[in-house]
Amino acid sequence: MCYNNMRLAAEDLEMENRVHVIDSANLSTGIGLQVLYAAELAASGKDAKDIVKAVSSTICYDIITK
Repeated sequence: MCYNNMRLAAEDLEMENRVHVIDSANLSTGIGLQVLYAAELAASGKDAKDIVKAVSSTICYDIITK
């Protein structure tokens, strides 16, 4: 739900080219670590496309079942 709200807000503000919404598939700690990782990548000079790709690659969508 939050992902879609953020995506819609970016569209409403006409900032889709500057705001990149990533569904973290996590709650607070997980997204916090992903934000720190994104900030490190930005500080090292990576562009938004590379940051989105790198952060997205850290997300595990596997569901563990018994």
